[in-house]
Amino acid sequence: MNQKTPKIVHVVDDDPNDLILTCRWLEELGIETRGYGGAQKFLADPESRCCDCLVLDVCMPHLNGLELQKQLVAEGWSGATIFLTGLNDAPSAVSAVKELGAVDYVLKPETDDHMQEFKKRVLATLEKQAARTLETESRRHTAEHLATLSQREREILQLIVQGLLNKQIAEQLHISTRTVEFHRAKIMRRLEVNSAATLVRLVVQSGVLEQPLGRVPQLNLGHPVEIRGDKRH
Repeated sequence: MNQKTPKIVHVVDDDPNDLILTCRWLEELGIETRGYGGAQKFLADPESRCCDCLVLDVCMPHLNGLELQKQLVAEGWSGATIFLTGLNDAPSAVSAVKELGAVDYVLKPETDDHMQEFKKRVLATLEKQAARTLETESRRHTAEHLATLSQREREILQLIVQGLLNKQIAEQLHISTRTVEFHRAKIMRRLEVNSAATLVRLVVQSGVLEQPLGRVPQLNLGHPVEIRGDKRH
């Protein structure tokens, strides 16, 4: 894994031997690991959710892994969850992956091959989680910059996203083409992009589009876009 990949995994398993082995395998990968001997112990620790990935045993007394995952989802848990399951529990784990927001399930390792597969799946999950975190940060960063745009810049950005050229934007807003070029350059500098295609992609990915491209989208930038007929620059 590269340095940007999250490396914090918490393991919940009521079997002490399995818990020790699972944590040891993860630590061999350079992953910071913390083990909990059951769901109740996990919930009792205020720092238990401070991780990038959870490895949950499906079959545990009092509160099993599926019930714990359901509770975490209700709390707004946004990390990745991998279920560890015995062969007889596999159907339940598959259901949880689909319905409870878990990202994967793995059979409890009983051989070296199983152990290597477990490590591989955990690493893949962490890589995906890291990519998702970076994407979320990118969207937040873009949204913050969009919020700083002036009313005129919002008007121009709205029309850029709709696919209008500088001359068309100038005609629609009743301003000069040079004024459009000036504001367009400011928008691109502020959003740290160097092409219209990248600009549109960032706006779309930021989630401020209320409608998809091709259907005259409206930008939700915090203020309504008003098209005025004056010659304001």
